[in-house]
Amino acid sequence: MENSFQLNQIKKMNSIRILLCFLIFQGAVYSCNIPVFRYALEKWPGDGYIAIVLSEDELKGEGKQAFDFLMKYSMNESYASNLESYHFTTETLEKSEVLSWFSESPDLSKGPLLFVFPPRSARIKGAVWETPLTLEAVENVLYSPVRNELANEICSGTSGVWVLLESGDAEKDEAAWKVMQEAKVAINEHMVLPEGVVLSDGTVTGDGSIAYDPENELFSDIELKIDFKIKRIRRDADPFFTKTMIDMSDAGELSNEPLVFTLFGRGRALDPMISEGINEDNLYFSAEYLCGACSCEVKSQNPGYDILMLKNWEAAILGEDEEIDFNEFVKVEVLDVPADEGSPDSAKIILLLTGVILLMLVVALGQRKSSL
Repeated sequence: MENSFQLNQIKKMNSIRILLCFLIFQGAVYSCNIPVFRYALEKWPGDGYIAIVLSEDELKGEGKQAFDFLMKYSMNESYASNLESYHFTTETLEKSEVLSWFSESPDLSKGPLLFVFPPRSARIKGAVWETPLTLEAVENVLYSPVRNELANEICSGTSGVWVLLESGDAEKDEAAWKVMQEAKVAINEHMVLPEGVVLSDGTVTGDGSIAYDPENELFSDIELKIDFKIKRIRRDADPFFTKTMIDMSDAGELSNEPLVFTLFGRGRALDPMISEGINEDNLYFSAEYLCGACSCEVKSQNPGYDILMLKNWEAAILGEDEEIDFNEFVKVEVLDVPADEGSPDSAKIILLLTGVILLMLVVALGQRKSSL
């Protein structure tokens, strides 16, 4: 009974915390009229996750191929994701401050490992993901149909997406989903945008009482509208996404309950509504925050945390080519290469053995002819 009471108290505090958070931000002095969801999309770059690949020696075979694939879509070489990637051998790790990120020495006896750490601005420390380094593992970190759909939804002009992370309890999940469906209809019908926003064609929203101000100007042609969407996701649909969302949140011991995350901007999420906290009031307050004028333009002073997304946001919101070949992520094939690919010594050995075999065949044929 005591544990049940404590859980209920935590659930109530979660709702109250969400309410107070949004009231505080709404009560601040407005510095611009652009709604938060649009300001975040146009002005707030995603905080960078950090991928660390560890190996005993230099990468070879599939390990090298996997790391090259990871680098291709990392911030180090492109604008395709909010992920930085680095490789360390056992020797170079010992000389790096990255060693302090690990509470104990990683076991590399079975091959290279891939660790993903949260952004430096995160409130948590330690890796959010650890896996053997394979092409499939890299693909699962960078991309999933779930995250791709959410990113595309946001870039279509959606104000925000409420994502129900199912608990596996059908009754609880259905109850939460029903609340979300009803709230979405009401909010999309009654929520209004701030006046004075300068659209990309130069027109100003509202009744004309607010004059043109360049601080309120949008640079994307994406339609500005009130349009919230809802999605429900099984936890096994994208394990990396699921674990990251939960680890970065304040769900804690309630993480097995139905969770509703508000996703907006360039993959930014608000702390989840949990169980009984998934109600019309909390959904309304999250919508009110997103649709209200951006009271604080400094991203770090706003609530939320970023999710790892494979998306060239700058190109997408301007309608330009993202330069991401998503077909590469449908089937990642391992190239048929030797484990010690690129080694001159191994190539010489193979040629030598081939020559020896051919010589033996020639000798054998000669002896056979002599006997005849």
